[in-house]
Amino acid sequence: MEWALLAARDRHQAITTSPRGTVMLECWAMEHPSQASLLREVVTRIWRERGKSFVGAGLIVYDRLEAVPVSPLRTVQPPRLPLQGVDFIVDALLRFCQPDNAYHDGFHMISSDGYLTKVAMYFSPPIVSKLRNFELDHVHGGRYRAALFGSCVPSVLACGIVSNAYGPVIFEHGVPTSLCDTLASRSA
Repeated sequence: MEWALLAARDRHQAITTSPRGTVMLECWAMEHPSQASLLREVVTRIWRERGKSFVGAGLIVYDRLEAVPVSPLRTVQPPRLPLQGVDFIVDALLRFCQPDNAYHDGFHMISSDGYLTKVAMYFSPPIVSKLRNFELDHVHGGRYRAALFGSCVPSVLACGIVSNAYGPVIFEHGVPTSLCDTLASRSA
């Protein structure tokens, strides 16, 4: 097995490649557990409350905005930003993530202190070579791959996506966690 150790500030990751080429990423010393739980709650609520015209959402929890590879897709941000609180964030994102809303595209930014600060941001993280062939199929597209690679960016604490095709997924340090199983078990 080939081992590679990556350290990004306080984060530690071990990436292994099996002889068959399967990529496994193990993480430890998880920091910022409250931000991860905030993101889980936001994407779970969006998934449960989305309507038929919901177009999907990408979210980034960050600690230093200037270090995240994003660029605005719109010249003006909505006037009520920043927003704090799960209810306010979920309500705003459900409005933004409609096909007729100017802010539906791109990723939406949540600061490490829990504020929705920016929406409709183009997110262009570098490709993580060890994850290049992870989840290659006809279901997972550009938003999924950007969140996967982007969760390895040092100033990104976690990424989350909500899709009508495969439900909510959280990414931490290159590791995707589908919340569909969790949601199904809670509703049973």
